[in-house]
Amino acid sequence: MPAGMEAVKEASKKDEDGYEIKKIFQEWDGNSDGSISRSELVRVLKEISDLTEKDIDRLMKEVDKNCNGKIEVDEFVDWIMRPPSKSQVRAMIDYKNVLRPLFDLYDRNHNGSISFREFEEIHGLLQTTLTPILQEEQGDMKSSLSNDPFDLMLDAKAAFKEADTTNDGEVSFRDFVEWMSKHLDSLPNYADRESD
Repeated sequence: MPAGMEAVKEASKKDEDGYEIKKIFQEWDGNSDGSISRSELVRVLKEISDLTEKDIDRLMKEVDKNCNGKIEVDEFVDWIMRPPSKSQVRAMIDYKNVLRPLFDLYDRNHNGSISFREFEEIHGLLQTTLTPILQEEQGDMKSSLSNDPFDLMLDAKAAFKEADTTNDGEVSFRDFVEWMSKHLDSLPNYADRESD
């Protein structure tokens, strides 16, 4: 089995010269031709994650900077060293364990996406429950919007519009991760808590 994302995350934290990441690249390069094709990427990611075909296409587009349909070692190292805030697929992988249960809470009918009605219900509950706590901890909330991970100061319609990054009237898990990762990366010491 190829190296999983935990090994990739660990390598990206302490691998300044890229040696460990290059070893992982070689494992993922199934035919040892010096690049990772889409089919090799699908094989690996299907074993170690639950990314969809659409997510994998998005990853290829994000990582394959020279648009030759393959991921070369330099592109791979660049992608792995990039923080999750700069790579939505990386954020989906890194934040999955934290965000999937929260997404499922919003997705009341469990159809894989969040409708406005579902979003509005949970957003209202979170506003009622968390706003007083956050105001007490942070003082004036309006000056702390960057540290408002659920956009509680926004009404449900405005927060939903921000979360629906594809503007299709629903929030997919990918939309949700993109929305939340912008906020998680701005929280103090989040990276330390996530890696524990």
